[in-house]
Amino acid sequence: MPQTFLSLAIVTIKVLNNIIRIDVKFVQELVFNNEIIQDQLFHLFNYLLVYTHENYDKCEDTKELLHETLLFIGYYCMLNENT
Repeated sequence: MPQTFLSLAIVTIKVLNNIIRIDVKFVQELVFNNEIIQDQLFHLFNYLLVYTHENYDKCEDTKELLHETLLFIGYYCMLNENT
């Protein structure tokens, strides 16, 4: 993955994390009630987790991307009655 794409992915996940910190229930309901968003997030996070697992030791940005991805997944699952 090019460095520019990796940096963009990190910033994007950080933005998602900031949004979910502001209103966790809203994001949980938005994702749960929209099957298209559910599918796209599943595929995105699946790819990011596989990529970071395979490239964990190659650079610090990969570790940061994994950290931010796991934070979002944790926020989404936190006290979510729908999951």
